[in-house]
Amino acid sequence: MTELFGNISPVVILVMIPGLVQMVKSWFAWEGKQAEILTVVIAVLLGVGLQLQEIYASVVGVWFNVGLYSVLFALTAAGYYKMADRFTAKG
Repeated sequence: MTELFGNISPVVILVMIPGLVQMVKSWFAWEGKQAEILTVVIAVLLGVGLQLQEIYASVVGVWFNVGLYSVLFALTAAGYYKMADRFTAKG
């Protein structure tokens, strides 16, 4: 099987965290301490997932990559949609 994107690196996860936090903040209208706690929780979950990917690469690694790339593509699409909406908004 050919890998299209390769393994997830810590850099990709660090870049994803602000996008995930902003998306969840906008869904639930969270500010301040709630958003800070959310950031820590997301970072811990992704960090644990990355470590599990390294330990159990044959099983967990593949699904971790699929899940993270799916979230990354969804965040990218949502970001482009919001950006295009700003540029095309009337008024």
